[in-house]
Amino acid sequence: MADMNSDFNSDGELYYSAHWQGSLYVPLRHENGDFVMKYYYYSQLHTIKLWNDSYQVIELPKGGRGSLFRLGKSKKGVYCVQDMDGRCTFKIWLLSESHAGAIDWVLNNEICFETARRTYPCKRDSGPWISQTLQQKESLLEEDVNLEVANKYNEAISKDDFEWDSDDENVVTTVDWPKKGSPGAPAHLFWCLGFHPYKEIALFHDDYRSATFAYYLNSSKVRYLGIMEHEYSDVAISFAYTPCWTMDLPGRK
Repeated sequence: MADMNSDFNSDGELYYSAHWQGSLYVPLRHENGDFVMKYYYYSQLHTIKLWNDSYQVIELPKGGRGSLFRLGKSKKGVYCVQDMDGRCTFKIWLLSESHAGAIDWVLNNEICFETARRTYPCKRDSGPWISQTLQQKESLLEEDVNLEVANKYNEAISKDDFEWDSDDENVVTTVDWPKKGSPGAPAHLFWCLGFHPYKEIALFHDDYRSATFAYYLNSSKVRYLGIMEHEYSDVAISFAYTPCWTMDLPGRK
């Protein structure tokens, strides 16, 4: 969904919510800070209803740049990506909830993408990122479904399956990368696109070059995915497949 236009909205972070183990986590903004509302609910006949009219307020991590954050979930639970400098430095927090009811944000990762800019200077190859050309998109729209094109992309992704290849030049470790950006460095703006629906991967986007990166939360490795082709100047809002579609993703068990 790289070619959908949207009106600018400074509250874009509030568009993202997360569903985890029977609860819905929804971000909200307040004059005293940013919070997450945890709603306890049950689902009946496709209608979401509050269970016992219960909800819980969870304060988001402090210390970032204003209210720039991205709420989402991955394999282990609910995550919050916190923008630390409005440029290229992020902290990734995992929401920890005990059986006794204690809730806290645990720092899971810290990443500064300034080194990625130097590691992949003006790299234009597509990498493993699968992107449709404008002609292919028009063909899909005209024919409604193009199984030949779809099968081609599914086969390519299934073969790669985002597994680490020691000979892949697009994969680097970030263990020795600085945790903060240099004051005089070019102002490349990175954004968190979201999370892989069933793997511990966060996706980030270099707005200046339209380059996209996969950041593995367990190994702190970065993989260059390639260029995201889109017709507009930047990426304002992003979303992954909704739960009803993840069954069709290649590699899904």
